[in-house]
Amino acid sequence: LVKTLYVLMTPILPPYYRIFMGWKVPTSGIDPDWLVEFATNKLKLEEGKTYGPAFYAPLFTSIV
Repeated sequence: LVKTLYVLMTPILPPYYRIFMGWKVPTSGIDPDWLVEFATNKLKLEEGKTYGPAFYAPLFTSIV
């Protein structure tokens, strides 16, 4: 089951997981270009900057 979830979610989940759980702004070369452009141009965030782990990250991780 875990292997199947890994295969299904790997191309899609990592960029969003880093944003949602780690408060990490997308970085070019790692994340999709459209996501990097959205974060830097529309949201005016510094590319690759980490704003720290989300206060809710340990709780969500333990639930999963």
